[in-house]
Amino acid sequence: MTGWPTRSDRPSLADLRRVPDEQLSPALLFLKWHPYDGDDFTMTKSRTPFLDEVARRANALTAGDGYRAWHERYTGALKGLAGHLTTTTATTVWRLVVGLGSNPAFEAGLQLHPLLGFPCIPGSAVRGLVRHVAEHELMEAPERQGWLEQTPAPGEREAVSAFLAEATGLCTLFGSLAVRPLVIREETLGWHPPLRLLEGWNRKNGLPPELDDLKPAIRGLLAAQTGGLLAFYDAVPAPGQEGLLQVDIVNPHYPAYYRSAGVHPPSDDQDPVPVTFLAVRPGASFCFPFRVSPRAEAGNEIVAKVSRWLQEGLETWGAGGKTAAGYGYMNVDAAPGEAARPPAPPAGSPPPKPIDWKARLRRVQHQNADQETPRLLAELAGPDRQEAARAIVQQLTRSWLRKREDRPWVQELLAAAAGSPEG
Repeated sequence: MTGWPTRSDRPSLADLRRVPDEQLSPALLFLKWHPYDGDDFTMTKSRTPFLDEVARRANALTAGDGYRAWHERYTGALKGLAGHLTTTTATTVWRLVVGLGSNPAFEAGLQLHPLLGFPCIPGSAVRGLVRHVAEHELMEAPERQGWLEQTPAPGEREAVSAFLAEATGLCTLFGSLAVRPLVIREETLGWHPPLRLLEGWNRKNGLPPELDDLKPAIRGLLAAQTGGLLAFYDAVPAPGQEGLLQVDIVNPHYPAYYRSAGVHPPSDDQDPVPVTFLAVRPGASFCFPFRVSPRAEAGNEIVAKVSRWLQEGLETWGAGGKTAAGYGYMNVDAAPGEAARPPAPPAGSPPPKPIDWKARLRRVQHQNADQETPRLLAELAGPDRQEAARAIVQQLTRSWLRKREDRPWVQELLAAAAGSPEG
């Protein structure tokens, strides 16, 4: 009589280590085999050695000529498709973790290429990030935020029509408007996406009678579910890199508090329970390919716009999980012969769009403060620079900065926070 294999039927980790690297994909190992500590389902002893083994196998993949040849075939296949293909390269500022919930049995996943096993960012995740930035930009104008609370007046027809035209342009690119607001306990948090505004306008008495002729366009935007003009492909590591994966750790200090849903108070007598997981290391370079359909008019303008959205998404919003803890932020590399940032506008041109430095603060963590702090301060001036510097000091804490006062970037930060002209 046959039955399901039990834990005792599985090969040990020592047995798996004897299997040659070319005969066992790291993705197969990570997703289909899990260690056990006898009858201990928490895997506290064997979890870290197992992750070390997965990382060891994956880290050997991207440095050699075999991956370089695969990468050339991958980009060559994409170039063979119709349309304008653009590839943006970006480098991780701190660690990156995409697909944290993709391995429920292990309770800490990571997106690995299903066949070869190197870390990658799915095209669907890149598309979602770019769409998020595009829809956020659509709602940035103050009057559009005001429409969420106050119905537009009949005299605002031109402004409403302009909004609908821009929303239609996004639908053409992405196929639909899809970003939903974050609602927790019936309270909307964060920014309000255009869908919320359009749904309000589509209700009875949602618009003044004088603007009811705009409702067919509104209904069309709400019902749009078509193929867009943009296609995003998996972002994969640039060739020639070693050691992309690292074993990371999160260390909850109050396990009884979390397990009891807050019933047991947090106290220092509780033993921390370290939880290890896989993440992509800082300084890892990824290639982000996307394609504009040949049916698109003004293809070069669309490429420039999407590239800008992608850069803002990677540098300001972050990719993957744990972005509030500094994970997932990337610096977009300059193309050969181009500056990393656009040149200063000529005299007489309209002022540039203000930098959303409050959103950028999420990138500044202890691990990368020496890089991100000077980068952010260099883009600001006047009161904004001083206010941002004070916010960074508060975020990093003065006690942490005091131990590093001899470093130039800390001196610059403290001078800017004090309002010194030299800062």
